[in-house]
Amino acid sequence: MISKVFSKVVNGVGVVMNPLIAPVFSVLLSYILFFHEPILVPMSAYVSSVIGTLVGADLLNTKKILEARPQIISVGGMGTFDGIFISGLLSIFLGQLLISL
Repeated sequence: MISKVFSKVVNGVGVVMNPLIAPVFSVLLSYILFFHEPILVPMSAYVSSVIGTLVGADLLNTKKILEARPQIISVGGMGTFDGIFISGLLSIFLGQLLISL
């Protein structure tokens, strides 16, 4: 839901979202859920960041994407970078950083 709120459809580019939003929210939620098992924080943050970005930013904006009538639809890319890959890596990094403090 967070990815849906913070993403927008830009003509000629596709779905655009700040690449830090999904990892930060997924790490915070994972830390809250798995406070007593800190080893699970990076793994659950990765899964929730990747799935949240794919479903929230791309699939839930399908109607807006089709209304923009693009020639090519790219699922999973946020602007220039591959957003799902970047958000997954950042969530693992932030999760590890959080549990090591």
